[in-house]
Amino acid sequence: MRAAVQGLVRQGGRTIGAGPDEVNAVNDVSEFPHDRSNLPLTEPGPLKAVAFDFDGTLVDSNDIKRQALFDVVADLDGSAEILTELLALPDPPDRYGLFAAIAERLDQPAGRDEAWIADYSARCEAGILARFGSWPVVPLLEALAEREIALFINSATPQADLRRVIARSPLAPHIAETFGKPANKVDNLGAISQAAGCTLASVLVVGDGEDDRLAAERARCRFVGIDRGEDRFAEPPELTIGRVDGLLSVWEQAEALPVP
Repeated sequence: MRAAVQGLVRQGGRTIGAGPDEVNAVNDVSEFPHDRSNLPLTEPGPLKAVAFDFDGTLVDSNDIKRQALFDVVADLDGSAEILTELLALPDPPDRYGLFAAIAERLDQPAGRDEAWIADYSARCEAGILARFGSWPVVPLLEALAEREIALFINSATPQADLRRVIARSPLAPHIAETFGKPANKVDNLGAISQAAGCTLASVLVVGDGEDDRLAAERARCRFVGIDRGEDRFAEPPELTIGRVDGLLSVWEQAEALPVP
């Protein structure tokens, strides 16, 4: 089975390979109310499932989502400045909060933000589906499926919207189930372990954001970060790759990672 294994790979700060960087412009940050630090320590063992983040991980879509925010309200004077201000916050609002804030601050009619949400979702869906043609992730999913690894998506994107996109994408035959908001990523990992019929320690989380790293840590899952040199992690992950299709090249290292 052919599988692309390009990408920057670093373990413990040591460079193993090299690959391209992609722009990562917006990434929702989930809240993690659950402290699982009192769970018993678990020895590392074989991985049985992978929980992939979506935007910036399975597809290079962060620039699509950011541009769509500005395009939807481009006809309103002052909207770009408001979006720029809100997106620069340490914990920016999600799409609902962003458009609600613009509607309020620019004195828009009731329900205008709901129309913007629908427009935004349609633009993102079209852009993301078009992007899959240049993003070589399917060979990776096929190779993992051959190893009998259960594959899931765990995203901060609203679940209904994301499931609609996945159903129309080339990922659909390979993904067992897709999870998103309103649940947080920690709770979603619990649901993923149950769906896969394995312990949380047997779930590998792969993502490009601090919210992914924190979710893995608090759920006691192992973690591989997507690191394109943009300093998106508050603490450097133990194991990183530059692009998701490099995952197979570090699979043994991932299985050897300590369980948090």
